[in-house]
Amino acid sequence: MEVRDRVAYLTLNRPEKLNAINHEMLFDLFETFYEVRENPDIWLAVVTGAGQAFSTGHDLVMGREEPRRPDEVPNDF
Repeated sequence: MEVRDRVAYLTLNRPEKLNAINHEMLFDLFETFYEVRENPDIWLAVVTGAGQAFSTGHDLVMGREEPRRPDEVPNDF
């Protein structure tokens, strides 16, 4: 995350998968949005995607290949 002039810039960075959101990215997004919410110096967050696409959405392959980490997702978000 980069902050300039009260704006946080977040870039989804899995261009090889068209920024499909896997568990790791989802956890990082929750963590970053929590930081944005708690920082009074940030008024706005802009989310972009690296490469050709913003995001294709949920990574359908991850259910078979990656363990889930529901215990690590913040409950208060």
